[in-house]
Amino acid sequence: MGEFPAVLKGYWVDLVKLNLIFVVLCLPVVTIPGALCALCRGIYRMQQGEDVRVFRDFLRDLRRDGIRALAPGGV
Repeated sequence: MGEFPAVLKGYWVDLVKLNLIFVVLCLPVVTIPGALCALCRGIYRMQQGEDVRVFRDFLRDLRRDGIRALAPGGV
């Protein structure tokens, strides 16, 4: 339980950027599952203490996992 406040304290600017990218990419409804997957991966990386490049990592994860995320999201 103590890890999330530490992540929030250290990465709050990155979390704001990550959420803004997520909101923008959710505007076309079809990209919601892939954007949600990329958002979760970004937050996981922050929690693990990895170096996070918000825009680059989010878009890379969206490209890599976006197609796979469409199948469960379409159901």
